[in-house]
Parts: sequence; C-alpha cells; structure tokens
Amino acid sequence: MKRRSIAGLVLATTALLVSASTAGATIAYQTAGGSRLMVASDRATGATPLGATGSSPLISPDGTRVAYLGGTMARPQLRIRTLATGAEVVAAATPGTSIGESSEWAPDSAHLAMPTESATADGYITGAGLDIVDAATGAVTVISAPKGRDSCGYSWGPTGDRLAYSTQRYGATFGACSMRIVGLDGALIAVLGTGSNPLWGPTRIAFQRYTTVLWRGMRLQHAQLWTIDPNGPGTPRQLTRYPSVGMIYGPFATLWSPDGKTLYGGIGGEDVSLPGRINATTGRYTRLRDADGKALDDASPIAVSADGRTLLLATGQISGTPAYATMPAGNGLVRGFLRRAYSLTVQPSWQP
Repeated sequence: MKRRSIAGLVLATTALLVSASTAGATIAYQTAGGSRLMVASDRATGATPLGATGSSPLISPDGTRVAYLGGTMARPQLRIRTLATGAEVVAAATPGTSIGESSEWAPDSAHLAMPTESATADGYITGAGLDIVDAATGAVTVISAPKGRDSCGYSWGPTGDRLAYSTQRYGATFGACSMRIVGLDGALIAVLGTGSNPLWGPTRIAFQRYTTVLWRGMRLQHAQLWTIDPNGPGTPRQLTRYPSVGMIYGPFATLWSPDGKTLYGGIGGEDVSLPGRINATTGRYTRLRDADGKALDDASPIAVSADGRTLLLATGQISGTPAYATMPAGNGLVRGFLRRAYSLTVQPSWQP
C-alpha cells in the first residue's frame, strides 16, 4: 500500500477548501495566455480557481462536475472533477491515440462524448474517432476507432442515452460523411444517411450537406443546413438555400433555442465569422445586429439562456483579443461578459 505523504495530505485538504467555494459554480473557463482553470457564477462573478492544471474545462449540465484535459502529451487524459469534494476520475485514451479538445457532456451529466486522434510516431495524424466516457468511473467505450477514419461531428440526444455522430474514411473528400445514432454501449440504433456536424435539438437534428462549386478556377465546398426527425421515417429536409459565394462558407449551426424554433450559428470563411440566426421552419438566415443596427462580425454564438432571451457570444477569436459578450437573442445591445478567457462553458440553466 502506498503511504500518503504530508504534502499529499495538504493537497487533499486544499482540494476540500477549494470545493467549498466552487460547488455553486455555473460556468467554467480557461484564462487567456495560460492554463489556469476557473469556475464562476452565471454572471461571471465570484471567479474561483478550480484547483487543477489543464485546458478546455467543461462544466456538467447539473453543475456538479468539471471535465478538463490533463495528463501529458504522451499520456493525455480527460479528468472529471467533482466540485463538492475535489475527487477526480480519469478517462485515458486508448494507447497510441490522443484526446481532442471538444468533448461534450450528455444532458443528464452521466457521460461525455470524447474525440480521439491517432498519429504516427513522428506526429502525422492518421485518423479521428469518438469514445463515450462514463463520468462516474472514467470507463471508456469506443464508438469509432480513430485510425483510418475521420470525424464529422457529434451531438447528444435530449435524454442523454443516444448519441448522433458522423464519420467517413480518412483522406476522403470531406462531406461524404455518414450519420448514425448509437446507444451508450455503442450499439447502432439508426443510420441517418449522408451529413456532417449533427446538432440534436428538442425534436429534430440539424446537419450540413456539402456541395462543390467552381469559383475563379478553384473548386470550393459550400454547405446548406438540413434537418431530420431522429424518431421518424428518416426523411431529411433541406432547410437553408443560402447563396454562398467564393471563400465565404455556410450557413452553419452551433446551437438550438430552447423552444426548437431557431438555430444560431453563422457564415464564415478565411478570417471571417459572421454570426446569425436561422428560422427552423423557413430556413431564413438573418445576421445578428447590435443596438445601432450594425451587423456583428468576429463573433460566434456559443450558448443561449434557459429562457431563450439572451445569447452568449465568443468574440475576438480572429483578431486575437478573446472575450465573451451577451446580447438579446433578437438584436440589441452587446454587453461585455468576460475578458481574456478561452473555452467558456455554461450550464443549460445559465441565466445572466
């Protein structure tokens, strides 16, 4: 049996002291220019260090845990910390693979979807896959092994017992992805057909389908949004018909409104990020505008409040001045929320 040192006892005591001030947290983020992980309230006040070193913190939907990337380059880990106690469980990648930075909590806080990558000994990527992690134990279920495959996005169903994901052969022309729904054990439930970046909403899944266009002698890929009922006959419906031009790409969707009537996302391209909203019935795309009517740029919607009235935006990612701001879900005054931060996540109950 390994004896605990005095230093270890001190660290354990510190974790308990930290947990007392982090147990009521509702957001988590990483400080810009470093790897300090923080938790805070809905209004980004009362910020407190998580008491751990890593990156990409993800607060669970029920607010009881924060998952983050830790370990080393050689042995990456997804660490899951219980805020009330400071206790952690660890999910390690399959030997020979690494863990990506865009894990996602299931809505019931019981599991996470964890992206993985495989690479050669000299660092050349050979594929991207997906695992499901049990948040209580750290046990890993491989959904799609990374080597020879490429990931085209994933999203949890509303009840947390189903996962939609999209995959294709590594090196194939992007956009030939196959969407599937699996259970927590990885068993196939449904095949949804061709599509990328599934985004599971209250009643439907939004996704992208790609088209190729010739522009100034270059062959470019554009995409339109489609939707499909995951519980229905599986017939997809094209939602948008946005006239993408040249290097401007989109529209894409990053989140649903709580009532399922609106998708938030944008259009973008090389050094372009133009946030907007999409009517989930008509497909109409509308740019987000500030109180003066000016269309926003260099911003991306990342969360919507529980009452559907307020958007949280990541701003300055292109200009190199990262910050977060809020605005009415229609249009209106853009307010500063948090400066010099990365990887901000909020609970679904977030209400600034």
